[in-house]
Amino acid sequence: MELNKHGWSMKEMILLSSILLAFLLVAIFNIMRLYHGLEDKNNKSTSNKKTEVIGHSYEKIEELVLNAGLDYYNEYSSQDGKISTDRLKRRGFLSSKDLRASNESDDCTGYVEFRDGEPFVYISCAKYETEGYEE
Repeated sequence: MELNKHGWSMKEMILLSSILLAFLLVAIFNIMRLYHGLEDKNNKSTSNKKTEVIGHSYEKIEELVLNAGLDYYNEYSSQDGKISTDRLKRRGFLSSKDLRASNESDDCTGYVEFRDGEPFVYISCAKYETEGYEE
């Protein structure tokens, strides 16, 4: 068997180089698409953090105060009366974050009033006050 000592012909060289170039272009395209996809995800997550609303709705604040009041009532007192949000915060049943409304800069105040063992929640915020709230 006699080998061709001239190497590849020009036609073979162009064909193989074209195939290699095509694979290279596909790889670059996929890498760029992956890179831009990751970049878009990072931009979305950082933009969501900037516009994220901190705080709760008034109904959610009332629910949090009620649950904290019930926990306090069951642990410390079984007498009727008022349990203020300040007392609930001091005892660790609530935090300032729990009392922050989403459209306000100041914390809400309030209390849970127990009458005949039945809890009633009252809160007062800058733009909202539960009906029947007494200072």
